[in-house]
This record gives sequence, structure tokens and C-alpha cells, in this order.
Amino acid sequence: MDIKEVNKFLIQFNSSFKIKEWCFEKTIYIEDFKDYKFYNREIYHEEYDVPIGKVIGTDHIDYIGKRWIDLLGNMKRFNSDWNKINFLEFTKTPEFYNGYSYAKYGDAFFVTQGNHRNCEAKFSELKSVRVPITEYILDVEMLENWNFLNDERFLPVINNGHYGVYYRTLSWTIIINQESVLFHDFEAVKKFITHYREMKLTIQELCYFFFANKGLLFNKNNIELYYRVSDNYNQLNKLIIDHKEFFDL
Repeated sequence: MDIKEVNKFLIQFNSSFKIKEWCFEKTIYIEDFKDYKFYNREIYHEEYDVPIGKVIGTDHIDYIGKRWIDLLGNMKRFNSDWNKINFLEFTKTPEFYNGYSYAKYGDAFFVTQGNHRNCEAKFSELKSVRVPITEYILDVEMLENWNFLNDERFLPVINNGHYGVYYRTLSWTIIINQESVLFHDFEAVKKFITHYREMKLTIQELCYFFFANKGLLFNKNNIELYYRVSDNYNQLNKLIIDHKEFFDL
């Protein structure tokens, strides 16, 4: 269906509708949302007032990357008899809410069920719908630590969880002076970051550290490459110092 046909159908659906910029915005896939992987906790709301204007995408493969105006009248099982008047009447019935839900990430919403109704709600200029949602919570601490490790050039990798989400229980791999070091979970990574930050040594401190810890510092065979939060992280000191020197951190 080309734009002329869509506009023709739009006039049929809602003759008073005025074209707006959002009509030409493309739907975003839920997993392409910024920092999606770090939304690792969820809260279910049986009823939530979803502002239709903040719905930016969907998890339905057939409707990803489509402009909203192209979706109107061009979706599976679409009823060409629908118009704004009978659609708004439909919103007053219990059937309207059956199998209709959203996912919330930050201030944005994604359709998880009810793509037809969401699209028609937009072009009916409905302000909001009260339906079930699953709200996903951004793990700010985990994201900040991830960004810190990247800034320090440790090139962190987190094992993917369900739907590619980064949960705190997943293991991390960090590259320290070209050595891959595995950390059991996020708590172990936080301990490493604390240990790393405490090693902002002066030249005098570095000299003392060199002589006091010579055995641990320079015997590579002593370095364990898997760490839990209960382990002694001093064994990583040599790698950390070399890493800092290599990147002049």
C-alpha cells in the first residue's frame, strides 16, 4: 500500500486527522532500544495508563521498522470497516482489553500484544489506554561499571542471558594487559573495579609495591584467571600495573 492509498484509508478512518511528524517515524524493535541489555529487572503492573504518544515500537517481527502511517490499514487481519467512531466505541468494551499489553523501558513503551489496537489508537488520537504492562528497570550501577571498564580499555564481555539481557549473576570476561580474566559474576567485577581504583599508585608507592610483592608481581604462573568475590585480587596487581602503563592511564 503506497502513501496515497494510506492517506485515502486514513481519511476513511479519521477524516479530521491532521498528519504529524510521528506518522513517518519507524517502529523500533524492542531489543534495539538503548541499553536494552541492562534492563535486567521487571515489575508487572496489572493496570497502567499507557500514553499512546510514547509508544515507539513493538516486538512483532512483521511490524519492525515500518512507518506508523504505513501500518494503518496494512496489518494482518485488518478490518477495513473500522473507523474512529466505532473504534472508540470498541475501547469501552471488555473485549478491547483482552490480549493487549505493553513493555516499558524508561519512558518508552513497546507493544507486546495488540499491535492493531495500538495503531488504531494512535490514529484515533486516543491519549492513553489502561492495560497490563511489564516495566523493565535499568540496572544503572551495572551500566556505569560497564562504561567505566570500557573507558579504562578492559574490553568487558558479559555472557548473554535470557533474550540477551545482562543479569548480575552472569560471568564477565575482562582483558587485562592482553590476558583474559574471567569473573564469576557482577559482585566479583565490582570488587575488581574497587581494587583497580585503589591502585592509583604514586612512583614512590609503586617502588615500594615492587619490592614488597616481587614474588606475586612477576611470576605469571601465580596469576589465577578466574575470580569470585571471595578471592584474593592482589594476584592481578602485575597485570593491572602493566595495563595502566601500556595505556598510560
